[in-house]
Amino acid sequence: MEALLTKTSAVAEATRVLRDDRMTEELLERAKTLYHRSKREYAGLRPALEAQTAGPLSALFFERTLDGEFNAIGTDLLLVIGLLLTSSRAREAAVGLP
Repeated sequence: MEALLTKTSAVAEATRVLRDDRMTEELLERAKTLYHRSKREYAGLRPALEAQTAGPLSALFFERTLDGEFNAIGTDLLLVIGLLLTSSRAREAAVGLP
């Protein structure tokens, strides 16, 4: 439940920033870089996560199709922007990024 609230708060904050035209080039670049880094890390972890998860939960670790990946980029990037705005953990992960 906490993860859902964290995600919802992050997306809401990112939406406010975009709506209020407060998006900076720096924030967008940091979000894109963090997004790409996390995608690479997840791609490396996904097969082991899927193999270790049994039953219906294993569907959480499916590999997206090209269409699915294309359709998810916007919402994924919005989430990363929001996490950079609301999560100290995300900001720490982004240390050293442009």
